[in-house]
Amino acid sequence: MPLTTLKAYPSKILLLGEYTVTRGAPALAIPFFGKSGYWKKEDKPCSRLPELIRYFKENGFDSILDVEAFDKDVREGWLFYSEIPSGYGLGSSGALIAAVYEKYAFTTNYNLEKLRLLFSSMENYYHGKSSGIDPLVSYLREAVYMENIDTISKVNLPPFMNVQIFLLDSFQSRNTEFWVEHFRKKIADSTEFSNAVDLLARINQMAIESLLDGDNSLFWENIKNISKLQFEYFREFIPEAHLDIWKDSLENNEMVCKLCGAGGGGYTLGFSKNMSINYHKILTYNPLWVE
Repeated sequence: MPLTTLKAYPSKILLLGEYTVTRGAPALAIPFFGKSGYWKKEDKPCSRLPELIRYFKENGFDSILDVEAFDKDVREGWLFYSEIPSGYGLGSSGALIAAVYEKYAFTTNYNLEKLRLLFSSMENYYHGKSSGIDPLVSYLREAVYMENIDTISKVNLPPFMNVQIFLLDSFQSRNTEFWVEHFRKKIADSTEFSNAVDLLARINQMAIESLLDGDNSLFWENIKNISKLQFEYFREFIPEAHLDIWKDSLENNEMVCKLCGAGGGGYTLGFSKNMSINYHKILTYNPLWVE
């Protein structure tokens, strides 16, 4: 059937678990409705979607997706219009994959793990090796907790009492594959770094548990420790534009910075106890930011 409705597919924020999730550690991802994408019809066909369609045809996805209908719609001018910046850590390709699946899948009767694996294989076109989490969050429009590689569940987050989340823009896109490969090389070459990642994984798990338990005080303490570890061991992953504000946040107890996904550019994730106090400080370091 042709596309007839506009339905938004949100971006995602990996709230906790960047990089440690690749080692089987827990992670928590949430939808971010401030940036999204949707189907839109234009006068001329999209120049990029035919390559994705070709990938689906050549890799056997026509048994899962109505690839011919997708191809027809694209040739008639339908494209995926996205407000989600590419290379910023918000899952721009994940939103597209979720939109394609929801519109063109022959069946959506899969459990979460099978769905994640399917999304992973679909999104591999963009990243070479995808976890499938970004499309899953965008498709479900709910927070997703990955307890381990085989256990995934939807979760309802308690209110972030007295804690506000914001995004700092580095005004520089990044290549996720490059930074993931850099991380793997550091793990292989440095025992100290590997040990730091193992510690980071444990603190991430404690942060997730404290958040899900509604223990805001313990959650803040864990987030602060994550920020310190990342500043010490992931320094080159932090966008240069955010090094000063990150360092400043470590010296007070009102604001915390952490990587937003792979780092290296795009957004940096921030937490604030008092946005009215930190607002002007944030603007000093970053004139444009997204709450």
